[in-house]
Amino acid sequence: MLKGVDLTVYENEIAIILGKNGEGKSTLINILIGRLNKNYGDISLIDNMNKKIYTKLDNLVGVCPQQDIIFPHLTVRDQLYLFSIFKNSTVEFEQELSSISHSLKLDQLLDKHAATLSGGQKRRATIAIA
Repeated sequence: MLKGVDLTVYENEIAIILGKNGEGKSTLINILIGRLNKNYGDISLIDNMNKKIYTKLDNLVGVCPQQDIIFPHLTVRDQLYLFSIFKNSTVEFEQELSSISHSLKLDQLLDKHAATLSGGQKRRATIAIA
């Protein structure tokens, strides 16, 4: 059970939730992305003028699990496109693909099948999916 959680994550930053088994990390993430309902409290994204701009974070939060979540027979590009469909965000896919692949140094790997990637390359692809 989660009690008294207060989490602040700033724009364009990555947050990491650490803790022992059973302390509610997965529960917190599932509440943030809308997979679990909260009993009370508020979840919102507030801009720098203290104005609420989002109260539903499911499409704004990317989760990178401990295990890589890639399909070995798909290319990196196909993986990213598939997950963009899951997130209903295919409209600006090519623009996002360019930005993400460049920042994660995946440019040269986009047309390679995931089965051929090294462990570190698979991890970067999983981060790109998130």
